[in-house]
Amino acid sequence: MDQNQVTADDELQKAINEISGMPSVDPTFSDPIAAPSTLPEGGATGPIEPVGPFPAPELEIPDLSTLPGGAAAEEAAPAAEAPAAEVPQNIKEVKSSALKDLLPMIDKLDIDASKKFYLCREGYETFGDSSVLEIAYRVAKEIADEKERADALLYVVETIDKID
Repeated sequence: MDQNQVTADDELQKAINEISGMPSVDPTFSDPIAAPSTLPEGGATGPIEPVGPFPAPELEIPDLSTLPGGAAAEEAAPAAEAPAAEVPQNIKEVKSSALKDLLPMIDKLDIDASKKFYLCREGYETFGDSSVLEIAYRVAKEIADEKERADALLYVVETIDKID
């Protein structure tokens, strides 16, 4: 690449930077970390002095007990009323609650019928509620793939047999 091409590229980059609002950066030393601290004079060769060492930043770690919600805040604040909805304490309870809330709205989901059936199956196995099997049966009939539909219907039949 000749010098004219490099200059044209530099000019083009400057124009793009002006349009986009980006600051103009010298392409030769655009990374201040990688840029040498001194430039060789008149093409002189030899070692270039390294940049650094940089001192480690001093970080101040705050006392967490003074932050809102910390131990000091809990002692000073009066006991608040419990929220109206019970907040699940572990991830399995969250999943169980979400599944329980989701099952009545399963027809509103924009997902494959086989995935809907999987949710119904998981709902039944989690709660043991036989009304979920009715939803699972209705969803199983909507599965397009015959083998998947047959497996889903068989699951419903076998599960009902276990109940009786």
